[in-house]
Amino acid sequence: MAGIVGIGGVFIHSTAPPALAEWYSKNLGITTEYSEDDDCFLADIEDPRDRHRVQFGIYPAQSPLATTGRAVMIHYQVLDLEGFLRQLTAKQVRVERVLRYEYGIYAYVHDPEGNAIELFEDLGA
Repeated sequence: MAGIVGIGGVFIHSTAPPALAEWYSKNLGITTEYSEDDDCFLADIEDPRDRHRVQFGIYPAQSPLATTGRAVMIHYQVLDLEGFLRQLTAKQVRVERVLRYEYGIYAYVHDPEGNAIELFEDLGA
């Protein structure tokens, strides 16, 4: 059956791509490389459990593909969310809230440009 089977990429349009790429590397461990051909910072995030890969990109705000407003939240799956939140807090990243359920834990932060980030650890319940 035809249909969506996963997320192929997350792309952010930024007013300061190099600075935002540095923030994602320092705080979330997503290390990008600048692509001259695409005029953006790119990374492949690979899940070692199932070898699924998601492309992550930071593009200039003036890119022809840019969207207006902040109507998007990026959802990242995380291993050991509590340990990861301790790392973020140590780096002065404000964790806005944490929700715990039988099946998993969610935490919410924003990057320096106001993009919402949802972090999730699947507890497999």
